[in-house]
Amino acid sequence: MHGTRIDEDVRGALSTVYDPCSVAAGRPVSIVDLGLLVSADLDDEGELTIVLCTTFPGCTMAPHFTRAAEEQAREIPGVRSVRVRVDPEHAWTPSAATALPVVPTPAGVIPWALRKH
Repeated sequence: MHGTRIDEDVRGALSTVYDPCSVAAGRPVSIVDLGLLVSADLDDEGELTIVLCTTFPGCTMAPHFTRAAEEQAREIPGVRSVRVRVDPEHAWTPSAATALPVVPTPAGVIPWALRKH
């Protein structure tokens, strides 16, 4: 990230963008808390580049949360333009998350995302 202020501003703006799958499950988690924010950089001209990842390569919801991230990031003071992209090479793991949705599961069943691979 480019400095502490922009880091805090980006995290603050994107903390209002929720992962669509967690919302559909009734347990909303922001893309920041889920660990989907890979990087953000503000250049000297005010262009903010945000790189996100997905929880799995076939995520069909990425266009929705990247568009929402772009809209929220445009509101950050000093940002003239925003570019948001998904890095398909960045492997997300549950350890990247600061909060995971709590989804009830049958006793003895471990959700796939929490299994050791």
